[in-house]
Amino acid sequence: MAHIAWKALCRALLLSAAVVASGACASDTTGPNDGIAEIRFSAQPADATAGAEISPAVQVVLLDGDGNTITGADVEVGIQIGTNVGGGRLTGTTRVKATNGVASFADLSIDRSGSGYTLLASLAELRDTSTSFAIDPAAPFQLSFVSQPVVDTARGTIAPFVVEIQDQFRNRIMGANDVVTVALDANPGAMIFHASGASTDSSVLQYVDPLTPEVLPGLPAAQASEISGMTYDAMSGRVLAVEIGTELLEIDPLSGAVATIGVHGVLPLRGLTWEQGGSGRLLASHPHRNEMYELNPSTAAATLLGGLDIANDSVLGINGLATDPTDGSIYAVVRLRDNVNRRMRDLVTVDVNALVTTRIGTLSEEGVASLAFYPDGTLYAATGDGGTHPESLWSVDKTDASMKLIVPMGEGNTGEAIVCVPAHLSGTLAVTAAEGVAVFSDLTIDAPAEGYVLIATAPGLATTLSVPFDLIRP
Repeated sequence: MAHIAWKALCRALLLSAAVVASGACASDTTGPNDGIAEIRFSAQPADATAGAEISPAVQVVLLDGDGNTITGADVEVGIQIGTNVGGGRLTGTTRVKATNGVASFADLSIDRSGSGYTLLASLAELRDTSTSFAIDPAAPFQLSFVSQPVVDTARGTIAPFVVEIQDQFRNRIMGANDVVTVALDANPGAMIFHASGASTDSSVLQYVDPLTPEVLPGLPAAQASEISGMTYDAMSGRVLAVEIGTELLEIDPLSGAVATIGVHGVLPLRGLTWEQGGSGRLLASHPHRNEMYELNPSTAAATLLGGLDIANDSVLGINGLATDPTDGSIYAVVRLRDNVNRRMRDLVTVDVNALVTTRIGTLSEEGVASLAFYPDGTLYAATGDGGTHPESLWSVDKTDASMKLIVPMGEGNTGEAIVCVPAHLSGTLAVTAAEGVAVFSDLTIDAPAEGYVLIATAPGLATTLSVPFDLIRP
C-alpha cells in the first residue's frame, strides 16, 4: 500500500508541474509561440533626405493567425536595412517594444543616398520587408577628390582626376553645377627665373630647371631696359626687378609682362632681395659702391641705409643679393679693394642692421652677377657679365664659395639676373561641374618635386585637399 501511495503522489506532482508549465507558456509574450503568427509593416518608410528622420514614423504590427492585431503583445521588434543600395548606415532606435500590438520607429535615418532601399523587420524567426524608398542627398556642403592626382612627369599632363560636390555625408549632389577651381596648396617645387640682357632696350626672360638641368623656352621679350636684379614677391606672385636705369619694375613670370612701379633715382642698382625672405624691407645694392638701400615696393622710393664694411678691406661694389629661406641670412656678392681683377668677386653674409659683412671666400668662378636661393636652401649664382662670357647657372657652396656648373643659359651682353620662382600650375583651373562632377584633365606643373598638394574650392562650399603627389624629372 505504501508503494502505491508513493506512486500516486509522484503522478500528482508531475501533473501539477505540467499545468504550471502550460500556464507559463500561455502568459509569455516574448517568444514566437505566444499567438503571434505574423509581423507586417503597417506604415511603410517614405522617401527621405540623407541624415534626416524618415517621416512619418515607420510602424510594424503584430498579427495572429487570422490577421488580427494582438493588442496585448508587448514584445520587442527589431529593424535594419534590407536592400542597401547606397551602402548607407541606419541610425536611430532600431529595437522598439510594441504598444497595443504596434512597434513604432520614429527616429530612423540613413546617411547615404540611393533609390531602392528597403527595411527588414524581425521578431524571432518572423520577418517582413518594407516597400522600397529613396534617400536623397542633403544640401551641398563640401568638395571631395574622388580620384587623385598621381605621380607623373613635370611639365607633362597630370592624369585626369575628379572633384565632386557633396553633402555632409559625402553624397554627390547630382544637380549641382558650381564652378570648381583648383590651385596648388603645398608647393615644394621651384624654377630659376632668368633675365638676360639681349640689348639695351629689352631683356629676354626664361626659366631654368636646375634639377633636370634644362633651359626652357623663353617668354616673350620684356619691353624693359636690361634687368640687373630680381626678387620674388610672394604677396602678389610677381617678380620685382631693378634695371640699369632708375626704375623699379614688376614682372609677371608667367607671361613676361612688365610694368613700372616707379623711379628709385639711384643709377644703377643691381642686387635686390626681401629681408626675412618676403617680409620686412625690400633691399637693394649698388654695383660700383658699397651702398645698401631700402626701396618702397609700392612707390620705388629709395632710402640709403649706409655703406657696407668688412674687416681688413673695403667693399667697392655689391652685385647679387639673396635671402636664405632656411634661416633668413642675407648673402651678397661683393668686389673688394684688394681684388684688382674686377671679375673676381667674394661671397659674404650681410648684417643689414649693423651694415657689416662676414667673408666666406672668393668665388671660384669669375663674373658672378646674381644670386638666388632654392626653397631647400641651395644657393645658385649666375655668371657672364660681358658679351664674351656665356651666361651660366652655378650652384654655390655656402661654406667655402666653391661653385659647380649646372647649365649654360645664354649669350647675353650684361644681364644675368636670376630669382627663384615657385612652381606654377597651368591648364584649365576652373571647371563647371556637371551633375556634381568636375573633371580636370589638362593640368601641368612645371617643376619636379615631392609632396605637391592641390586644393579645390567653390563658393560657399568647404574646401578639400588632394593627397600628396610627386612629379618626377622629365
